[in-house]
Amino acid sequence: MRLESDQLRFPDGAERLVTLPPQNTTERFAVVTRAPGAFPLSITVTSPDGDLVVNRSELTIRSTVVSGVGATL
Repeated sequence: MRLESDQLRFPDGAERLVTLPPQNTTERFAVVTRAPGAFPLSITVTSPDGDLVVNRSELTIRSTVVSGVGATL
């Protein structure tokens, strides 16, 4: 599984090997942004060797939280 975004950072890494069981699976990624707003996110699920794309999705991530430093400025 690989996440890509020009405006979001993934402190624990944007790529991860995930074994998907037959039922629904939730995989959490830490995401950091420097400003509130809406940011595009591309999610790609591939085979373990990366040769076969199983699924590709585009999402919009909305950030409404402002850091304490940002709120003070």
